[in-house]
This record gives sequence, C-alpha cells and structure tokens, in this order.
Amino acid sequence: MTQLIDRKLLDEVSAEAAAAPRKRKNRNFHARDDFIAHRLLNAIEPDSWLPPHRHLDPAKDESTVVVAGALGVLIFDDAGTVLASRRL
Repeated sequence: MTQLIDRKLLDEVSAEAAAAPRKRKNRNFHARDDFIAHRLLNAIEPDSWLPPHRHLDPAKDESTVVVAGALGVLIFDDAGTVLASRRL
C-alpha cells in the first residue's frame, strides 16, 4: 500500500501528539511488529523528547528525515558522553 505523507496526515498526527501526555505520536506504515522493516511517521511536539537508544544488531538501520519543524539530536559514545549535537 502506498501512503502519502501530505499536509493532512502531518496535521492529523501532530494534533494527536499535541493531545498526548508525552507530546508525541507515531503512525505505523508497517502492518505488523514482526515485519523486517519498520516504517513510521513520528510527530514530536515542542517540550517532548525521546530517550537515547541504539540498535546493536548491525542489520537494523535507522533513518530520520525531518519533514516539518526542527529536531535537536545528540550523538553519544558507548560510555554515554555526548560527541556531537545537531539541529535538524
């Protein structure tokens, strides 16, 4: 199935995020959690944050594309020291 990420979808998911206690919401495009590739749209509203995480499995990639707004990103080393920060 083709899913267009248009203004209507962005506004809908953003409104759901704004109403959520943690100020974030995702819309899954994969049918089930056991699919190899997970594709989803995350709406992250101001005053929210995502906990640091990493994927130890080399076959598990992660990409981030900012389609609206801005996002601050911190890059850590294995000991938890911040190596870099970026505003996307």
